[in-house]
Amino acid sequence: MKMTCDLHHQNEQALFVLAGEIHEKEAVELKKIFETLHLSSIKEAIFDFGGVRFLGSTAMGNLLIFFRRLAVNQGKMRLINTPPTIAALLRELKLDTLFTIE
Repeated sequence: MKMTCDLHHQNEQALFVLAGEIHEKEAVELKKIFETLHLSSIKEAIFDFGGVRFLGSTAMGNLLIFFRRLAVNQGKMRLINTPPTIAALLRELKLDTLFTIE
């Protein structure tokens, strides 16, 4: 299933609504979307993973890079509607110590 990413940016919040499978090719697309944002103006980034069926290692790495760039400006990041298997993997990698996984 092809990945879709709808970005809603309002005030100091960016909401990414993701669906599909995020393999290496899609992770590169997602990184390009990240790079279009002015991170200094974002205080909270929310990723809605409700429609995500697969999250590859490249995508996980890109999320971590995005988090670190956001944190430089005291921004916070949250993953919501995360499927249980993906949430368990992210918690096993201790990423829940960096950002909220719901």
